[in-house]
Amino acid sequence: MNNVWWLNLQSPDASFAFKKRTAIPELWRAYHAEKVTEMVVQVWMGEEFTRKGESQRPDFWAGHLAAINRLQVRIVPQMWKKLEPYIQQGRRWQPEDEKAA
Repeated sequence: MNNVWWLNLQSPDASFAFKKRTAIPELWRAYHAEKVTEMVVQVWMGEEFTRKGESQRPDFWAGHLAAINRLQVRIVPQMWKKLEPYIQQGRRWQPEDEKAA
């Protein structure tokens, strides 16, 4: 709701970043970008394991953790690279930027 569903100001990290958002906007944007990347990984994993449905083999938690880690290694650095202009300068990401690159 209102694109702040992830924001829990009871969290010390969130509270600190929120309080510094005016003085150090890069800190707030980096915190926001971190939460967005975490959400993307969770959604991607949820989609993957939901899609498998009944065909998914029972596995230990370690197997799921390894899958999350592999996904993070594969996509998170790319996401941070694309979010860097937003974090550093507050620029918005535009899909058209992808086509030009």
